[in-house]
Amino acid sequence: MGEKVPYPQAFFQLQSEFALKIAKIKGIFPDDALLKYTTFYIRIGGEDWEFDPTNELWQKYILQVHNQVNPAAAAYSMYFRKFYSGLPPKAPDSCFSYEYDNNNKSVSIHFQNNFSDISSPLSAVNIPARKNELRFIFQNIKANYPETRSVIGETWLFAYEAYRRLFPPEYIAGLKVQNRGYKGNGRWGQFIMNSGGLNQARADQFIESIKRAESEKELTDSFPYDYLETQAAINVFYRYFSV
Repeated sequence: MGEKVPYPQAFFQLQSEFALKIAKIKGIFPDDALLKYTTFYIRIGGEDWEFDPTNELWQKYILQVHNQVNPAAAAYSMYFRKFYSGLPPKAPDSCFSYEYDNNNKSVSIHFQNNFSDISSPLSAVNIPARKNELRFIFQNIKANYPETRSVIGETWLFAYEAYRRLFPPEYIAGLKVQNRGYKGNGRWGQFIMNSGGLNQARADQFIESIKRAESEKELTDSFPYDYLETQAAINVFYRYFSV
């Protein structure tokens, strides 16, 4: 397991530029756009996933923006101080994790590079390891949340055949493009390389598209990859992974 690599400030900058452009096009306050169309709330330490504009950390951030601090620079500074002011945080043991929703009796599957290998975590040589991680996850779900009914996936990564081949065909068959996901890496992660650095070519193309955009659709179309969503019954996964 390696150290968790900090996101580059440029990653924050492209999110800021997108949010401010969408604020202009939609006629909404920049504060609202920064909350709804970037990962900043989570990055600065908002751990409740409520995206509450009255959250103390968020209010500290917005105060800096109102005092003419660059929105991306302010978010990056708070992010870096919180997560990297001491020893670098360790990357997770597994690339996969899940989140249980008691209201819907569902689980959401999340993917994050754990930097355990210099090769891509989705390269052919690493596919067995990824499938073992998923098998372990579903064993854990079956043991701890036996009432679970469905599995949800929401990420740009479904654009990659290497990612799709990890999952049951029934799950992949339900993929649909959705116009959401702006608050997390399910959409924004497409600008981060396996090394943890910014995919500069992809980011440059995105920024140029943002500058030309004159509608919300054109802004959404600026992303190189769509945000894709799917779900399937939990039993589909139990059968597929022999749980």
